[in-house]
Amino acid sequence: MTEKRVFVHRLHLFIIRGFVDYPVLTWGSVVLSLAIACWGWLNFVYPEWFAEGPFISALQVYFAGLVGVVFTVFCLVLLFDFSQRKRIMWMDMAWQFHHYQNATPPPHLLDYMMRMADVFNVGGPFRAFLASYPEDAMPTTEVVRNHLKMLLDEQRNNKG
Repeated sequence: MTEKRVFVHRLHLFIIRGFVDYPVLTWGSVVLSLAIACWGWLNFVYPEWFAEGPFISALQVYFAGLVGVVFTVFCLVLLFDFSQRKRIMWMDMAWQFHHYQNATPPPHLLDYMMRMADVFNVGGPFRAFLASYPEDAMPTTEVVRNHLKMLLDEQRNNKG
């Protein structure tokens, strides 16, 4: 990934974590930014409503339009991230699997795979597979992921 794409991806993840960890604060910022955007657009479209005197500066009108545009974009980004949060999180997990494909899986990916194995009732065989390797010679992420997929497929075939 390029540096710009990594920055944008991390920004989206930061916003999604805001919705998960601090929902009231994040939704409050959405409502506040929407109110400021509406105020900016109203000042831009109807500047005479908010004028203190008989004359309105063109700079004030353009500034109100700029405020409307900036806060509208900010609010739309927040709402886009909220509506696409599951897809963005899955993309992040896929990117991490791809990034660590030929390396030892980091602890957060191992924890994720163990939780997934527990959810699908193959936690015992999966943990036995991991325990068969010494701690300093763990297999690559690709091998661990493929073994988990194999266990899930076997379980699915046994049920069907």
